Amino acid sequence: MVKCWIGHLRRLARRAPLLAVIGWLVAAGLGTAHAQTLGGQNEASATIIGSWRLHGAKPPMTITFKPNGTYDAVTSSGLRTGRWALTSDGEITTWADDGRPKRVNGFALNDEALVIIDERGRFHKHRRVSR
Repeated sequence: MVKCWIGHLRRLARRAPLLAVIGWLVAAGLGTAHAQTLGGQNEASATIIGSWRLHGAKPPMTITFKPNGTYDAVTSSGLRTGRWALTSDGEITTWADDGRPKRVNGFALNDEALVIIDERGRFHKHRRVSR
């Protein structure tokens, strides 16, 4: 399994519908052969750059990760901006410009799909919009 989200899956084993999540990851092409792992942190940084749309969000939510370490998120409540970084533990850290607390989340990604696993164990599935 992919190192950047295996710990999160273990913690969620009692709470999350793992078969559904794993099925989605496989369908999205996030198997071990295609996913970015901790060993490929620079590759993961390059892969995450671009715009992603949250799957199933109504209204749509789009987040754009920029090469300079900033992001723009367009949500139903407007534009949110902030900074992002990948950690040596294989997680993504984000912090908003509006003073919200820093978030550290698990993630898995390939060229076309990004899954962010939040602190509550929820899986946020995104599809690439643009590079």
